[in-house]
Amino acid sequence: MHSGRTRVAKHDLRNQERLVAMLERIIADTAMISVLPLDASSQDELTHKLPRVLGVRHIAGPKGWGNFAEDLWLLQRYDLLFEDEFPGQDLRWEPSIVERVADEASLGKTKAKRQLMAASAFSHFKAEFDDELPSDDEFASSDYYLFENIVKKPWLREQFGLGENDLHLPEEAESVLFEWVFKLPRPRSASNNENIFYRHENVLLWEKIKRYDDDHGTAFAKRFDVENPGTAPRMREVEADYLAHMARKKPGDVLENLLNHLGTISEASIEEEGEFLERQLKRLEKRTQVLLRMITAAEAA
Repeated sequence: MHSGRTRVAKHDLRNQERLVAMLERIIADTAMISVLPLDASSQDELTHKLPRVLGVRHIAGPKGWGNFAEDLWLLQRYDLLFEDEFPGQDLRWEPSIVERVADEASLGKTKAKRQLMAASAFSHFKAEFDDELPSDDEFASSDYYLFENIVKKPWLREQFGLGENDLHLPEEAESVLFEWVFKLPRPRSASNNENIFYRHENVLLWEKIKRYDDDHGTAFAKRFDVENPGTAPRMREVEADYLAHMARKKPGDVLENLLNHLGTISEASIEEEGEFLERQLKRLEKRTQVLLRMITAAEAA
């Protein structure tokens, strides 16, 4: 690719450079591997020695790869199988190969497709924006969670223009995602994060707010417009308004609550606070009469 004999996109070259670097690290990390010899001349001796090995696996447990490493392995496996079956062709999602990868990994076809899409989208995004991050910041494997969430939810895929046949987000959507999530420094504490979305779960919150809008006729989710990313408020502001609206009770609920509380007032309370309670009840009576007249007028109209 460096030779220049064929035209290669910048992001494809970056992807290959990172893949080679990752493979070189794996080779270096596994150049020296500690092993525990297990030699037993009888069943009894084996019974005594075997727990030394099993304890590592069943108590401490093997170190997990993490979601991104696992899904990246699936993606590389898919890439290899695709090249074998369609040599020289541009990579695309081929159902038969997705199914083969899914079978090898004991995954459902849909789940495997989502994991492949997420790994592909994150890999492309990292290659495109690695140099755009604030100084001293870098992408981490935990950032993969953002792309897992986007790929998992149909409404989020729609917002970011990710189709079933796409290998990554459209260029414009990637720019929006970077501006909303990665543009400003990301401190360890989410409470100090000044980005539009202050944690990766915010995309799930955005989708949740959209469902609330659909049920209640509100429009909180529309404040985030992928086509006009510069107008987006911080999620904290929208989240606060959404929670305040959700906590607001309907008039019938308020009255029901009031009646329940009135029913709990005891004779002892009346004896102790009778004068004060009388003034409040008269104010309540006056307001009740106004509301009743309004209801009568509305029914007659």
